[in-house]
Order: sequence, then C-alpha cells, then structure tokens
Amino acid sequence: MATFENFKDGVLKNWVILAVIVVGIYTTGTLNSEFLQEKQKRIEVEVRLSKKIKVIYENKKYITELEKHISFEKGEKQGLKAGYQQALKDIDLIKKYSKQ
Repeated sequence: MATFENFKDGVLKNWVILAVIVVGIYTTGTLNSEFLQEKQKRIEVEVRLSKKIKVIYENKKYITELEKHISFEKGEKQGLKAGYQQALKDIDLIKKYSKQ
C-alpha cells in the first residue's frame, strides 16, 4: 500500500509534468497527421502538374506542325504570285518583241 501512496503522491505533485507529456504526445500525433495530409496533397498536385506539362508538350508539337504548314502555304502563295507576275512580264516581253 505504501507504493501506491508514493505513486499517488508523485502524481499529485507532478501532475503538470504528466499533463505536458500527454499534450506533447497528442500534439506530435496531430502534427504528424497534418504533415502526411500535406505530403499527399503535394503528390496529387505533382501528378496533375505532370499531366498538364504532358498536354502542353503535345500541344507544342501540334502547334509547331501547324506553323510549318502555314509557312509552307504562305511561301507557296508568294511563289505562285511571284511566278504569275514573272509570267505576265514574260508575256509582255513576247508581245513587245513579236510586234517588231
């Protein structure tokens, strides 16, 4: 019975220390839980970001192909226009020299 009395007296005298230990353990568990939640959120954001980066890269390749096609068409039109103008000049020269 003496040991129980000693234990009881020890608890009554040091209840603040025991309360701090219990609160510390609870706080540690809470912080660990929040840390794990934030880690999971970060992983989800990284996955979504990697998907978006992949889509952007694919769109970039598609846009590059479209720009090449547009440049080709533009060059083709300019070439046809220049060829047409040159053909008109040639016709004028032929007419000029054929009259002589």
